Amino acid sequence: MAERRVEISDPESEFFASKQETGHEWELFKENVRPLKRGRNVRLLNHALKSHTDHQLRKTLVEKRRKLIEEIDEYAGDDPLFPWIQCIKWVQEAFPPGGECSGLLVIYEQCVRKFWHSQRYKDDLRYLKVWLEYVNAFSLSLSFSSPSMIFLCIEEYSTK
Repeated sequence: MAERRVEISDPESEFFASKQETGHEWELFKENVRPLKRGRNVRLLNHALKSHTDHQLRKTLVEKRRKLIEEIDEYAGDDPLFPWIQCIKWVQEAFPPGGECSGLLVIYEQCVRKFWHSQRYKDDLRYLKVWLEYVNAFSLSLSFSSPSMIFLCIEEYSTK
């Protein structure tokens, strides 16, 4: 049986297929990375971007996300918002392009719904930040441009 070689035509795929590590892998995909106000850890970013070509790594990231979501359900501490924030931060780092594959929109929505009527988090800046990130992600997913339209749509959507 003859060995079959697959030709790789673009430089990004060729680089990742070579398994070389330079510390500058993010340069190849930076246009696909959603910026974070807090910045990003370049080492984690490089690792996450390798999941574009490494299917085992992608599977590992999805499994870790699943475990973090399970930890939210099992949390028995004093601050139920804390594991949500940890999960959100990790998903933002592990899935830099965001989008549907990250599952971030669903995580935001579940977090917002969980604490919707909680007096404890009504004035919590962390919860407000989750709301704002949810609105931003929601608007990107539906291509809204007016903030008031976004909130009306979320209100309509949340009552269903």
